[in-house]
Amino acid sequence: MWNSVLEDSSIVQDWLARAEQKGKAEGKAEGTVTHARAMLLRQGTAKFGPADPASAARIEASDIDQLDQ
Repeated sequence: MWNSVLEDSSIVQDWLARAEQKGKAEGKAEGTVTHARAMLLRQGTAKFGPADPASAARIEASDIDQLDQ
């Protein structure tokens, strides 16, 4: 009984829609960071050779703003 009441609730539906949008935005942001890290490592390897473990770890720990710099 409670499940159908909750499923029909406009407040619950709005909350679920917002949670889904937030999840999609977070997934997109993480995908962007993952792509930027891979691209930086790929370009760096092409120009300078393989990254040393410390440099690779620093790139993997960087956020998008740090990677843009």
